[in-house]
Amino acid sequence: MDEELDKRFVGEFERVRKELGFKPSLEQLDDIFYFRDFIQKEGYIGTKLSRMLTGRIVSTYGMWEGYLHSLLMPSSNNMPNIEESKMMEEADRKEIMKYMIKLRAFVTKNAPIGLTDDKKAEAEFFNEAVGLWDKELKAYLTRLMKKVSEGWAKNLKEQDAKVPKHKKEQNYF
Repeated sequence: MDEELDKRFVGEFERVRKELGFKPSLEQLDDIFYFRDFIQKEGYIGTKLSRMLTGRIVSTYGMWEGYLHSLLMPSSNNMPNIEESKMMEEADRKEIMKYMIKLRAFVTKNAPIGLTDDKKAEAEFFNEAVGLWDKELKAYLTRLMKKVSEGWAKNLKEQDAKVPKHKKEQNYF
């Protein structure tokens, strides 16, 4: 880790937080969006740090939105995607659609903010990013991913039952 870059980032983050007036701390945002790792990976602090960070939020939520979409409309070239889609019941599909819409409604707020340079809306974007995660998304995605994980465990057991067991292991050595 580049300690100097991290130290500069913490200072710049606090400056931006104060300038915009949003509530979440670096620790709160970093726990969800891994801002510090992101800055380390990029290797620099952008001149428009707030836009850089809102882009990271959009990227993270966009990844989840894409995953949810794949559960409803799996790619025919992606076997794990197809299998995970089969694990979903009709009620799951309705809930997935609800959260896809919530995510899309949230992430699309970022473009007008960037186009208009609306600092008040940008501050609210940071606030909502944490609120959405804490109040709804984390619990929902945790529940969903447990279902998917359990589905894979069930698939594995079913596959193991189909594989013939040999009476005697062959040992060539």
